[in-house]
Amino acid sequence: MPEGTTELPVIATLIGPRIVPDAQAIPPLVHTAVSDRHRLGLAEVAYAKGHDQAKAYLAADLAKFPDLERQLGVARGVIRDAPLGEDLYSAWGLPQE
Repeated sequence: MPEGTTELPVIATLIGPRIVPDAQAIPPLVHTAVSDRHRLGLAEVAYAKGHDQAKAYLAADLAKFPDLERQLGVARGVIRDAPLGEDLYSAWGLPQE
C-alpha cells in the first residue's frame, strides 16, 4: 500500500493469508528505507535472493539512490536469516543431504 494509507485492504480466505517469509525483504528496498524510491524491479529481488549478477542491472538506481547499496545487503540478510519451518515453502530451498 502507498505510504501513509489509512485504509487497508481486506483479506478474506478460508485458511488465512499466506505471506512467504522472504516477502520481508521488500521493505528495505523502497521508501522509507531508501528515500524517494517508490518502485521495485526484478533485479533487486533477484539480488536479495542471492543472484549476484542481478546487481549489474541496478547501476542507474545505485547512482540515483545512495542508500540502495546498503539496503540491498539488508534485504539479502533478511532472506538469509529467515526462519525455516517444516512446510513445503521452507523445504524448497533446503540443500539435499
